[in-house]
Amino acid sequence: MLFLCLHQILLELGASPNVYDEKNLTPLYHTILNKQIKSINDSSYCCQLLLQDHSIVNCRDDYLSTELHQACRLGLVQHLEHLLFYRADINAVNLAGNTPLHICAATNQVLSLLNKTLALSFILGSMCSCTSFSWCGYKYCK
Repeated sequence: MLFLCLHQILLELGASPNVYDEKNLTPLYHTILNKQIKSINDSSYCCQLLLQDHSIVNCRDDYLSTELHQACRLGLVQHLEHLLFYRADINAVNLAGNTPLHICAATNQVLSLLNKTLALSFILGSMCSCTSFSWCGYKYCK
C-alpha cells in the first residue's frame, strides 16, 4: 500500500510519469514487472494511474518488448485491458519476432488472455496487421 500511496502522491505533486531509468524504462513498464506490489489489484491501479496521467505507452526494453508483451507474458489481464484502452500497440514486434498475441499463445494464456486481447483489439479498432491474427488462426486479415 505504501508503494501505491507514493505513486499517487508523486503524480499529484506534479511528478512526470515519463521519467526514464538507466535502462530507458518508464515507471509504467516497471509497474507491470514489479513483484513487490502486494496484490495484482494494486499493481493494476498503479498502471491505471500512470496511464491516466499520460504515461508513455509502448516503451521498449533491450529485447524490444513493450509493456503489452510483458503483461501477456505474466498473465496480467487487468493490465492488458488498461494498456489496450490507452492504445498500446498490439502489433509491436520484439527481437524474437513475436507480438503480444504470440506471447499469449506461447505462455499457455490462450483461453483467457488471447481471447480478451483479440476482443479488445477488435473493439478498439487496432487490427492493422494480420501477423498475430493469422498465426492464431483468425481470418480477419484483408
